[in-house]
Amino acid sequence: MAKVKMDHQYISYILEDNSSFFLTGYKVINKQEGLGLLPCRKVMFNGCIKLLYAVSDLVSVASALDGWDTSETLIYMRRLAQSIMEIKENGFLQLETVELDISRIFIDMSSGSISLIALPVINGGDCMSNTLWRQTLKKTFLSMIELSGESNSPVLKHLKTNIIECDPLPESILTVIRRFMQDEKEIFNTEKLNSVKMKKRESIYLDLKNTSKNVSILINKDEFILGKNISAVDGVIDVSNTISRVHCRIIRKESGFFIQDLHSSNHTYVNGRMLSGDELVKIQPEDVVRMAEIEFLVKASDTEFI
Repeated sequence: MAKVKMDHQYISYILEDNSSFFLTGYKVINKQEGLGLLPCRKVMFNGCIKLLYAVSDLVSVASALDGWDTSETLIYMRRLAQSIMEIKENGFLQLETVELDISRIFIDMSSGSISLIALPVINGGDCMSNTLWRQTLKKTFLSMIELSGESNSPVLKHLKTNIIECDPLPESILTVIRRFMQDEKEIFNTEKLNSVKMKKRESIYLDLKNTSKNVSILINKDEFILGKNISAVDGVIDVSNTISRVHCRIIRKESGFFIQDLHSSNHTYVNGRMLSGDELVKIQPEDVVRMAEIEFLVKASDTEFI
């Protein structure tokens, strides 16, 4: 997988294998504006290809979700499904190259349209498998429901059940969403998007240490669960069997970020000290968080891209 870095200006991806770079896909991403793809800029860093995407004028779905009512949630879910379908029908890019993390799916503040990141890579190199991508696709839409401002509304609860039961395909999910749309008129609130933009909250990263694998996890929610069970966590850590299915969680408060072990088999540590019971321990940049034997370095979200 590509190593990901993010600040308020750019998201960057450093490819592990330069041979996975797909020149045709790169050209498609930068010329097919109708697909709602963010333009990509290719640069070199220490002999590796680095891909840059400008996001300074955009709002991430993750940032906007808790302010959405039921109708807004349905509208943006449909826009996302339609955007993915357009990429599929265009045929030049593999769907597995499209980012599905809601912190890396964006809304254009001037139009309310969805802006997606697609990596110009050949499948099997720096993108996930087709099966895993489909599972992640369904999880993305379920997360949009669970984290929206009216997640407990009868409509969204019913929609959630229908998405769980449907095939993990963009066309199937789009069909389900359309059944729940009572008003085909799509509106967006520019003032609300600008408000979200101004209130972007601090985020941190966990960067994997002392390994050949490049893993960087963005912690950008008030509660972020980590572990190896893709269906139960926000950040998947699949580099070791010693990591529990649901290992720990990071909680964001006004006073900072705190980590809590979730009764994992091999424990969670901060700067060498094991967390006990349900205690919350504050973490900050340059702290070392260890889950079992896997160590991560805490980094600030505004760390300069490298």
